[in-house]
Amino acid sequence: SLVWIISGIDGGFGTFMDVALEEEKFQILNFSFDLTQPVFWVAIVGGFANQLLTYTSDQSVVQRYLTVKDSSDAKKGLWLNGFLAIPIAFLFFGIGTALFVFFKQHPDLLSIGMNNTDSIYPHYMMIELPKGLAGLLISAVFAAAMSTLSSNINSSTVVMSEDFYAKLKPSCTDEDKLRFAKISGVVVGGLGIVMAIALATFDIASLWDQFNFFLGLLTSGLGGLFMMGIFTKRIGTRAAFAGFFGSIAVLLCCSAFTAVTSTLYGFIGLISCFIIGYLSSFI
Repeated sequence: SLVWIISGIDGGFGTFMDVALEEEKFQILNFSFDLTQPVFWVAIVGGFANQLLTYTSDQSVVQRYLTVKDSSDAKKGLWLNGFLAIPIAFLFFGIGTALFVFFKQHPDLLSIGMNNTDSIYPHYMMIELPKGLAGLLISAVFAAAMSTLSSNINSSTVVMSEDFYAKLKPSCTDEDKLRFAKISGVVVGGLGIVMAIALATFDIASLWDQFNFFLGLLTSGLGGLFMMGIFTKRIGTRAAFAGFFGSIAVLLCCSAFTAVTSTLYGFIGLISCFIIGYLSSFI
């Protein structure tokens, strides 16, 4: 896809580099202290917090640790994932930059009805890619979505059946838990469909920013609970709950009353959850 886009630019790779440099698309080291933009410090702190949340408290990731024979293999998997994430990030953002240069040269190919930036890549697929390649890419998008959704739905049903249903009903059999897990899977999947339809109707300029908002709002509290369990024995159940719900309140206030970039939401939620939980433990 990246090669095809660059080949469609008048002047090829040379023009791609010239325009991208001229428009400062490769300027990633912005050291200004601006909390409203994803500058270097914000990206480092916010990115670290977001990765910490995902790799410590996201059940769909944690379940992968349990598929290897020991912690050494889990560490190797994490290192490999970290190294592979770098070229993948360059590839994804490279495609975005190439699309910018392409449509800067061909603004007449943009759709007037396009109301958000997330529509540009699918639009390019439909109008520029050869039929076979476009179909391959669309099927790849669906495959990636299904593999992600299936692991998340599965991990959610495991938590609901093992950590809630089995605890509330100790006399349940394996068949009972399996039945509950199947029902939970349908419910979680249904809620996912409703959420997707709702998001499709919202006026969202960028799904990436919206993703960071939800990541901070819904998972930073879980990351905070994890940090409490790792670093202190003082915080009890009620104080932990206070930290969890307090962090949600803090993030909602940040969203409503400040212009802080969503990249920092995970960090803000994580820190506020831990601090509120720790202070609440004295009460």
